[in-house]
Amino acid sequence: MIGIPVVLLISVIIICTLIGFCFNYSIKAKSMNNYINSFESYNVVLTYHMEKAYNIIYKDKILIYSIEGIRPKESDIQTHTMDFCHLVLRLIGPTLHSEFSNLYGNDDTLFFIITEYFNERSENDEIREASINNLMEQDIDEKK
Repeated sequence: MIGIPVVLLISVIIICTLIGFCFNYSIKAKSMNNYINSFESYNVVLTYHMEKAYNIIYKDKILIYSIEGIRPKESDIQTHTMDFCHLVLRLIGPTLHSEFSNLYGNDDTLFFIITEYFNERSENDEIREASINNLMEQDIDEKK
């Protein structure tokens, strides 16, 4: 037979484990609630850094394509997208990277959000559109 002290010890261990799980769940629930309540602030911070990174990447790597009115090759777009993601992560630093990763659930989702921002901004390139319109107007004027 198992003695009373062993049964008592096992009971205490089980109770402590259950309390630990409940406490951990409570902390995670409060943390998620904090993320939800502060989402707008997090969004402003991330958007600020993504915009800053986009301006840097755009000036260094995309502007020349826009001025000429052409779209970069797909391989160049992928390279620019990765450069953009790395620059955003560098600008936000490891602490905010961890916070945003927790906010969105994991790094994959965070990278997806950052990549989508870049893709949307690069597809709606106003300078490229203006250059294309200017080239088309010049072509029409030459044909007259």
